[in-house]
Amino acid sequence: MKIHYLEPNFAVSPQIEHTDLHDIAQLGFKTIICNRPDGEHHEQPSQQQLAQLAEELGLTFIYLPLQNGQIQQADGRQLAATIAETELPILAFCRSGTRSAIAWALANTAHRSAEEIRACVEAQGYSLNSCYIEQAHTLD
Repeated sequence: MKIHYLEPNFAVSPQIEHTDLHDIAQLGFKTIICNRPDGEHHEQPSQQQLAQLAEELGLTFIYLPLQNGQIQQADGRQLAATIAETELPILAFCRSGTRSAIAWALANTAHRSAEEIRACVEAQGYSLNSCYIEQAHTLD
């Protein structure tokens, strides 16, 4: 499991497995956000299975699926509201971490410039194409 911190209280990662949940709890995360829709790949664990074990470990598990290539401003607003209402720190995941990073970028436009958002995401090995930066610039 590779964790990429976009800010001190919010990190993204590729798909997590059941065996990762103990480590996630030991690292101090309080909330896990699953941005990967169930059934994208036959070997991926279901969000329900992950949620059950996460909750047994005292973690909050939130399912906010994002369709690859279809992330919208509304997804960023939904993530921003979830972050504001959820115990920190948060680990969000999808297949590679990219969708989670894009949603974080869209969720942070109210208090970060597009350049700062791009720098945070790219410093962790992800990239935002120009359409997401433009969306981030116009999101109120």
